[in-house]
Amino acid sequence: MPIRSKSFYKFWWCQELNTLKENAVLSGKTLEDRDLAQSLRPHTSKLTYKRRIREYERQARAVYTNDQHEALLGKKGPAFWKCWRSKFDCKNRQDCLIDGTSNEKDTIEKFVDHFKKTGCNLTVSGNQALYDKYVSRRSDYIGTCHNADLEFDVSLVDNVIADMKRGKASGLDGLSAEHLQYSHPAICLILSKLFNFIIEVGYVPDDFGLAYTVPLPKISNFNRSVTVDDFRGISISQVISKVFETFFLVSSDNKFGFKHGLSCSHAIYILTSVVNGSGSTVNLCALDVKKAFDRLNHYG
Repeated sequence: MPIRSKSFYKFWWCQELNTLKENAVLSGKTLEDRDLAQSLRPHTSKLTYKRRIREYERQARAVYTNDQHEALLGKKGPAFWKCWRSKFDCKNRQDCLIDGTSNEKDTIEKFVDHFKKTGCNLTVSGNQALYDKYVSRRSDYIGTCHNADLEFDVSLVDNVIADMKRGKASGLDGLSAEHLQYSHPAICLILSKLFNFIIEVGYVPDDFGLAYTVPLPKISNFNRSVTVDDFRGISISQVISKVFETFFLVSSDNKFGFKHGLSCSHAIYILTSVVNGSGSTVNLCALDVKKAFDRLNHYG
């Protein structure tokens, strides 16, 4: 087996850490020269050395770099391979029967017909009537006045782009979150100006509404013979439109779903607290809106 130094697999180790390490070691020893020992400040040197190590380790876990790829570190193996499989799918998938057919063209047509029927009245006249009503009302619609306090700034756009998850599928434009995160920092300035123009003019580009639907199986035990009803559609939007939409996902304090750190147990706790602390009769109304979006007529 090859003999390696302790820092061989620490690709993020640098000369600065070597210097801090030497100062920390020297400060811990009994030195004859009191002036030298006092100048090193033993406690401060060790704290600085440990703090810088944590900073470099944290940066190595948060950012994918060429050095990390070369070192083949296994710190985030699942996340790395998930990103790899999303970009380069190398698996040999077995064909399954969807509504009794495995032909690719026939399967695509079945999914197209299935998702077209989702969220409409299933009648051409009814859909056209709703669409005409929508167009007639939209001509007289006046939105809220433009508020300068709600304008997009560069730092806000930069934070949203930095928090976007990697390894996701790209939209119809072929762009993914990685393109924005690794592009020139000027992209944040350009996007902030674009978003401010959209808000001021009151017009969203038509391309922001373009997406493609990916069918995902609802069942965990995926058999070789399924139907189109066993799949749910996921729309893959364009990444720039996702950045724009993130600013409008204003969430209420009474919402517990799809929020970091909150779940159904928190909602139940709030409910029981209100019931037990009310001192009177409490009326509850439970409404299942699980399939509300699928049943909503998109023509209206």
